[in-house]
Amino acid sequence: MSLVGRSLPGWNVFASYTYLDAEILKSNDTQVVEGVTIPLKGKVPQNIPKYSANFWSTYDFLEKWQIGGGPTYVSSRYANNANINRVPGYIRWDATVAYNLTEKIQLRFNALNITNQFFIEAVHPSHSVPGAGRTFIGSVSARF
Repeated sequence: MSLVGRSLPGWNVFASYTYLDAEILKSNDTQVVEGVTIPLKGKVPQNIPKYSANFWSTYDFLEKWQIGGGPTYVSSRYANNANINRVPGYIRWDATVAYNLTEKIQLRFNALNITNQFFIEAVHPSHSVPGAGRTFIGSVSARF
């Protein structure tokens, strides 16, 4: 479910929420964990968060400027289909500021994970991939 709109002049809002009740419905596969054979039927597939949400808001001001930001939430996920290993959920905060140099050229500066939150981006049965720490990105875009 998502909601997109301009609630007031210059104020842009994007909000989304996802609920995934994922389940392995049919499988002949099993996983052996510490000598115990675990059937996968009825388990949650790996790396699937049950809940995720995002809120992003920007405000346009002084005709050429835009500022904004918001959080991204991902709930805990299993690292394997046997549902033995689980990584915790996280909230990551991002922000942006932009300046319209001309009608067709925009300068933008993004700050991702501004709180430098440690989080796991992806999980696999034998390893996990950490998310990027605090990251800054500058860009120039041109429309023609």
